[in-house]
Amino acid sequence: GGVPMGGTLEGGNGASPVFLIAAAKDAIGANLDRVQIIKVWGDSDGESHERIYDVAASGGRLLRPGGRPIAPVGSTVDIAAASYRNAIEMFSLIGDEYGQATGMNNLAEILELEGSYHEALEYAFRSLKKRKAFSAKSGIAHSYHRIGSIYKAKGEVDKALSYSDKALQLRREIGDKLGLAYSTLQLSELALRRGRLGEALIRCEEVEREFEVLENRSGSVLTQATKARILL
Repeated sequence: GGVPMGGTLEGGNGASPVFLIAAAKDAIGANLDRVQIIKVWGDSDGESHERIYDVAASGGRLLRPGGRPIAPVGSTVDIAAASYRNAIEMFSLIGDEYGQATGMNNLAEILELEGSYHEALEYAFRSLKKRKAFSAKSGIAHSYHRIGSIYKAKGEVDKALSYSDKALQLRREIGDKLGLAYSTLQLSELALRRGRLGEALIRCEEVEREFEVLENRSGSVLTQATKARILL
């Protein structure tokens, strides 16, 4: 048996689960770096926790005692061009503009997590521009959400609110229920930042129900953590 991504593993009578894992790279993609299992759980205080388990590394690389690979993967990333080039197996890059837009948005997320907000915004806006050229509403909404998240991390709440609301409206228009739930959660967090506890709680409880319906455990854990902060 199994569960969907973000679902909850049931049963086991307290025994540790056993996983069968397989991975394959895209024929024209970059090298795979490693295979990971990411465990997310919530405690009795409503706090969310995450632990990353590296279970295998490509190229026969050994793992350190703590689980991290000893050597880096054999490929390069060109951050300036927001693209990658596999020096080992790739001989040329295809002209995939939409794929490049996705890569830019993913890079923006990584830069946000690193605290490089100026660069993160640069790539997020470049991604947005390309996605608008394709009139790809789902992608546009994703870029809006990312920009809102970066501004939230920067503490620029008004800008974060503007882009997060754009993402919510567009996701509602196209019927993206999961995206809509995450946009609502982000708006709840922004309402909390502005001291609007009533609004924050209403949005949080709304999205809490939606994540339960969608059986998305990761979203539920994040929502519970946000709700706990609101009720402090």
